[in-house]
Amino acid sequence: MQTDLRKAKEIPQVSNTTQQGTVKWQSPANIALIKYWGKAGHQIPANPSISFTLNNAYTEMELQWETKPESNELDITFFFEGKENAKFRQKIADFLQTRVAEYPFLKALKITIHSENSFPHSAGI
Repeated sequence: MQTDLRKAKEIPQVSNTTQQGTVKWQSPANIALIKYWGKAGHQIPANPSISFTLNNAYTEMELQWETKPESNELDITFFFEGKENAKFRQKIADFLQTRVAEYPFLKALKITIHSENSFPHSAGI
């Protein structure tokens, strides 16, 4: 099962018999003119901000998943610009670990994420 969310009108439905899948999407970058300060909860801005969206500067991500026997560990691999990136993988794993109580099926998935930018990563956008 492969879905391109830029073209999808709905999130793809997954049944109990689905063994693997791929989801791919593209998100435009933005530059904050007035940046919010602080966060509440899980990555929710504590204050408003104003920013410009840059349609030609974007991040494209592809998430591949497949079922595996459930374990006590999350099974995540993260590639940035074609190279495995352990630091980013750990950040994603730490976040998903906070969601396991709500989404226990995460421990029964092998997740591989590929991410690429159309702009230099260190550009600050």
